[in-house]
Amino acid sequence: MPFKGETVTQTVDKILHSQPDSIARWNYNVPEELERIVRKALRKARDERYQTAKDILVDLKNLRRELDWEERSDGLPSGETRARRQNQATNENSLAYSASNSAQNTSS
Repeated sequence: MPFKGETVTQTVDKILHSQPDSIARWNYNVPEELERIVRKALRKARDERYQTAKDILVDLKNLRRELDWEERSDGLPSGETRARRQNQATNENSLAYSASNSAQNTSS
C-alpha cells in the first residue's frame, strides 16, 4: 500500500499530502515510462492527473508496444512474447482501473 498510516486519519493525510515511493524501489525492473505513468496517475492536482481511463490506457498501450519491440529485438520465442503481452494487457487494465478509481476517490 503506497500510503499507510497508523490510523485512518493519518492514511488520508498521507494520501492527500505525501508523494508515494517510487515503484522502482519495490521492483528494479520497472520501466521508467511505467514509473512516469504511475506518478502522473497519482498526482495530487486533479488537472495534472489523467483525465479519463482512456488517457492512461493510451500511454499504457504505447508502453506495451515499446516493450514488445524490445522483446522482439531480444529474440524471445513468439509464445513467450504472446504470454507476456497477455499478462501486460491484464496489468494495464488493472492499473487503468485502479488509477481511475483512485482519481475519483481523491477528487471527491
